[in-house]
Amino acid sequence: MDREKRTIKVVGEDHLDEDGDVWAHFEREFTVPYGYDMKRVSCEFYKDMFLTIEIPIILFPKKETQRSI
Repeated sequence: MDREKRTIKVVGEDHLDEDGDVWAHFEREFTVPYGYDMKRVSCEFYKDMFLTIEIPIILFPKKETQRSI
């Protein structure tokens, strides 16, 4: 496994109307590097309609010990 990357799984669902008749459900996995990245997830939620969301991802590298002299 690449130590410079992590796999993120995003799962979510939401009501799309007040009656709750249509639900958006998405489940995606993607690999992102350490640091900051913005991923756009687009998925079909109802027939030919698509839902697109932007997910901010903040990943921090392993702590490195630093010494002051």
